[in-house]
Amino acid sequence: MSLPEAIHKVTGKPAARLRLNKRGLLREGFAADITVFDPQTIRSRATYETPDLPPEGIRFVIRDGQFSIG
Repeated sequence: MSLPEAIHKVTGKPAARLRLNKRGLLREGFAADITVFDPQTIRSRATYETPDLPPEGIRFVIRDGQFSIG
C-alpha cells in the first residue's frame, strides 16, 4: 500500500464513513487537523505494560488549527 493510500485510510475515508463534516481532508473551510511526521522513523513505542508512551517520528500535531504537540 502506498503512503498516500495509507493516509487516506486513516483520515478521509473514516471521516466520510462517519459523516464527520469538514474533517479528514486538507481543504479550504475544513478543520485544520494535521499531523506532520517522518515516514522513515514513525513507529509506536507503546506496549501492553506501557500503553501511554508517545510514538516516535511525529514532529507536530495541529488540531482545529491549534498546536497540540510540537
